[in-house]
Amino acid sequence: MLEKYCNYSFYCKLLFLYIISILNGLLFNFIASYFSLNFENDYNLDISISQKFFILILFGPALETIILQHGPIQFVRKFFLNDYAAIIISAFIFSIVHYYNFMYVLMTFIGGLILGSVYILSENNKKIPVIYTFIFHSLYNLFGFIFIE
Repeated sequence: MLEKYCNYSFYCKLLFLYIISILNGLLFNFIASYFSLNFENDYNLDISISQKFFILILFGPALETIILQHGPIQFVRKFFLNDYAAIIISAFIFSIVHYYNFMYVLMTFIGGLILGSVYILSENNKKIPVIYTFIFHSLYNLFGFIFIE
């Protein structure tokens, strides 16, 4: 369906997934604000803005892409040959690692589904899935860093 609107369907799909991920983040941030939920972690790290940028935009997405998308997706695909199961299991692991409260787990589960989809979509289009998933995750975190923080 997206091919009808864009000759570069791979990139249109990535853009569509990015828009969905931004809407997911905005929706859950609205819900958190409305119900006075705290999405912050309890670590209270006293770090500079540049350190926070490095962790949220570079280090976190790189580490999470390798451990929470690449690892589980390749493992599940190797033994079950099922992209959907790989995406769901990867998203479940991704959400559990981001446990701050139940609403945040739901938000990150949806985010994990999107990141898993980016990984599979990239791999199926003969791209380097780790790189595309990392860039996608970094751009998502950058949006939150700039507009939500």
